[in-house]
Amino acid sequence: MASLNGQTIASSYEQLLHTDTDGGGNGNTLVTIKDGDNGTTFGLKLATNKVEVLPGSDDANAFEVSQADGTAVFTVNTSSPAVSITGNTTMTTADNTVTLTLTSTDADDNVGPKLHLYRNSDSPAANDFLGEVEFVGRNDNSQDVAYASINGFINDTADGQEDGRIDIRSMLAGTEVSRIKVDINEVVLNDDSKDVNFRVESDASTHLLFVDAGTNRIGVNESSPAAKFDIDGDILIRNANALLLNHTSGTSDTYINSPSDNVMGFRTGGTQRFALNNNSVISLSNNDSGSSNTLLGDSCADSLDAGSNFNVFIGKSVATGSLDDASDNVAIGFESMKAIVQGDDNVAVGMRTMLDLEDGSNNTAIGDSVLRAVVDASDNTAVGAYAMDATSTGNNNVAMGKNALGNTADVDRCVAIGSAAMSQSNITSAADGTVGVGYFALGNLTTGGNNVAVGNSAMIGHTTGHRNIAIGRDAMGDTDAGTDSASSSDNVFIGMQAGGGAWANTTCEYNIGIGSYALDAQLNDADANIAMGYNALTALTQGDANVAIGHQVGTSVSTGSSNILIGYQAGTDTVALSTGSNNVCIGVNTRTSANSNNNSIAIGHDIDSAANQVSIGKSGNKIYNEFDTDAAWTQSSDVRLKKDIQDSTLGLDFVNDLRPVTYQWKSSNELPKDFAHYNEENNKTTDVTMTGLIAQEVKEAIDKSGVERFSGWAEDRDGVQQVSKEMFVFPLIKAVQELTAKVEELETKLNNKES
Repeated sequence: MASLNGQTIASSYEQLLHTDTDGGGNGNTLVTIKDGDNGTTFGLKLATNKVEVLPGSDDANAFEVSQADGTAVFTVNTSSPAVSITGNTTMTTADNTVTLTLTSTDADDNVGPKLHLYRNSDSPAANDFLGEVEFVGRNDNSQDVAYASINGFINDTADGQEDGRIDIRSMLAGTEVSRIKVDINEVVLNDDSKDVNFRVESDASTHLLFVDAGTNRIGVNESSPAAKFDIDGDILIRNANALLLNHTSGTSDTYINSPSDNVMGFRTGGTQRFALNNNSVISLSNNDSGSSNTLLGDSCADSLDAGSNFNVFIGKSVATGSLDDASDNVAIGFESMKAIVQGDDNVAVGMRTMLDLEDGSNNTAIGDSVLRAVVDASDNTAVGAYAMDATSTGNNNVAMGKNALGNTADVDRCVAIGSAAMSQSNITSAADGTVGVGYFALGNLTTGGNNVAVGNSAMIGHTTGHRNIAIGRDAMGDTDAGTDSASSSDNVFIGMQAGGGAWANTTCEYNIGIGSYALDAQLNDADANIAMGYNALTALTQGDANVAIGHQVGTSVSTGSSNILIGYQAGTDTVALSTGSNNVCIGVNTRTSANSNNNSIAIGHDIDSAANQVSIGKSGNKIYNEFDTDAAWTQSSDVRLKKDIQDSTLGLDFVNDLRPVTYQWKSSNELPKDFAHYNEENNKTTDVTMTGLIAQEVKEAIDKSGVERFSGWAEDRDGVQQVSKEMFVFPLIKAVQELTAKVEELETKLNNKES
């Protein structure tokens, strides 16, 4: 190949090419020159490692590539500097390195680098497409597809009012759809209404904000919203303190608001209707013809007049009657107090409570259908489903419990507490004043008045008897077993099944049984008995006027009458009294000697008494008196019971030292105040002269005799001395014996002298 090495082609032309050896090139650089051999201003350099264009001075078109017609398609501006390309440009790389990098080395705080998409239109207009960035790839059919794009548009071109929008789009099921559109007045997600959810994730929640496009629901901290707006967590509304509820008409004055600090309210039609404060107080504005009424419910109090005030009616069809000056009533529940007209101060809570009430006052009903039939009754209190549900005119009653005092139309001053208490019959006004407390207490009562039954099934079968008191489970529970027994009156039974046997035929009256199972046999014409204690008189059927007090006292007495038995198992131990009458047993295990004894009296413990006998003492030590014969007191004196037997020394000398006197008692208030006998008001008989001994003189005689103990004298705790008169019989016997001996001695002497 030929080469030029600093040779002149024509002397009249500047040298065009030469190999630079000294200027801006090197020995291996081919350069073009502008002015003579070895010039230093080069226009073009071609080297092995680069190509340089070096204009003589900076120019807007220092380097240019043009079309055949001279139109520039590639221009290098060395004065800006800048590069301009006209037409399409493609940059291709065969690897995954960066294809295009925009770099700014400016050190100030302005924007850089910049990418400028310029729509240079002579007639810009709204909705002009300003530019698009596409993300293009191939599909499985070897087709090019723009899978995503960013588009810019003009909304308004007016000078000083320019508006624009941007749209981020992507392919969805083969169709390009809008994902995010930033418009003049809104930012729209999913503008093409596709089934595409929106989710915002926080550090702690994957669904802090979630829009479920398939169900048209929004969840806050909820991945499966169950309503249009489902929030898992608290809501705080600040500053405005109101939630507007807007009708489809687009105008509304309906708010859930906070009219003041610590108050939640509801506002409609420009008026505050409801407020709940931090003291749990609810206030409803007046929305009826009356004053200060509270009404909630479909058709609730729809005929309320201007004179009906201070009422609370809550529930569907509540107080739908023609109200006429009805005030201070509370009705809550479907159709409660439905027919009210003029009643005041009534409270009805529950479905159809006081359904028929018109004019009654001061009634309280709580529970389904309670006081349902009441029309003009007053002062009743009923609590429990169907309690007093048939009462129409009764007054001053109390019924608490399901069906309590049910089926009764007209009764006054009754108390029924407990499920089904006084519930099975239409109790008439003759039963006014009756009290039944407990499950089924007085459950079958009809006309019996002023009865009191307290306990599960107490007096459950009683119907017509009056003035009975039964307290305890099943007390007087089966009085209707006989022909007339359910009309028994004036009995008192207290305790589990007290008087609870199956009463037979004839009425039983004036009985008192206190204690579990007291008088619980088949009573039949048994009157005026008193049994107090567990199982007391538990077998009695027809006896009258018996008194049994204590545990298991008189447990076998069946037909005996007028017995008095007091103490643990009195009349029961060893020999159980059954048919005997007029006996008295007082003390633990005191008893008659036979079960049919009459007129036995036993006082003490563990002793018995024969018929017509009084026995006093304890086991092994008793005295008795057969009062129908010699009326003498008897005590055991068998030598086999005694030891250390010696002759008594108290005799004639002791008797001679005694001084019988007559006397009268001092008044109680004349005695020393430390005496037990003292009393400010006299309670002694002071005008009767009596014969006796002076205790102090008796004591002197005893001491003089040298005897250590003589039970004819004693001293109580406060020092008052006493004498036991019957004990002086024995010294008198001894004195008579001593006198007899002296008489015999004298007779002997006299006989000897006469001889």
